[in-house]
Amino acid sequence: MELHERVKKVMEQQGVSQYKLAVEAEIPHSSMSSFLQGKTKNPSIEMVSKIAGVLNVTTDYLLGKTEVNLYDWIPSPKEEAAKKAVIIQEDSPSYKLEKEPAKSVKDVILPIEELVKLKLSYKGHELTHEEKVKLGKLIRAAADLLE
Repeated sequence: MELHERVKKVMEQQGVSQYKLAVEAEIPHSSMSSFLQGKTKNPSIEMVSKIAGVLNVTTDYLLGKTEVNLYDWIPSPKEEAAKKAVIIQEDSPSYKLEKEPAKSVKDVILPIEELVKLKLSYKGHELTHEEKVKLGKLIRAAADLLE
């Protein structure tokens, strides 16, 4: 499978449009279009890296050097940065951004009532209300074990 075909496959799995990919990767739309049509035979390392970053996959995966996306198993740089940037306080009336780490696991758990309101997806598929409730219960049980 060629690079542009693999990118299109990942885009389809994640529901990412060509427009969104071009905007988020900061690649001109005409360049993205040419690339996805297979007209760009040797895209730059920078272009491949930007596309991989937006799609949350490794460059090795996009290039076909591996059939396993490492970020399916470990947090990606984007996910690591998100963990450090936002901590939600459960007991506050309105959720706010905090700069200090939480003192307790329960400080970072969103109540199930709030969790079900969020648009959550896994591997490109949006979770149903029931799946969100199950996820919330699972997280709550894990937090209780850690306390």
